[in-house]
Amino acid sequence: MPHERIPGKPSTCRYTPAEKEQAVRLVRTLLAELAGGRLRAKIPELRRALEGRFSAHHALLVGQILAKLDFLDEAIATLPRETDRVIAPFADEVELLDTIPGVDRRLAECLVQRSAST
Repeated sequence: MPHERIPGKPSTCRYTPAEKEQAVRLVRTLLAELAGGRLRAKIPELRRALEGRFSAHHALLVGQILAKLDFLDEAIATLPRETDRVIAPFADEVELLDTIPGVDRRLAECLVQRSAST
């Protein structure tokens, strides 16, 4: 594609019909491959179902949605590191709570955070 785009920012560049078709084919393929479970066996059918019904406009919208999902995945991936940093002073308490049947590490962290904030 002609210009690198910043996710979340409107694009002012115009794409050629060939570039639009390439994007449409890519998104069709991605959507079909994202299918899970019972749909996984129907990937060829899904690709055929999207033929002629999935335009460049749809590709643009789905591309924006996928970019937002990528951003959120990256943001979520940083949370465990931040949680570990903040909970570090309470590591002994978390470990002790984690020994209680039915209390996992995540719940132990929540309990410590809750007790620390009161």
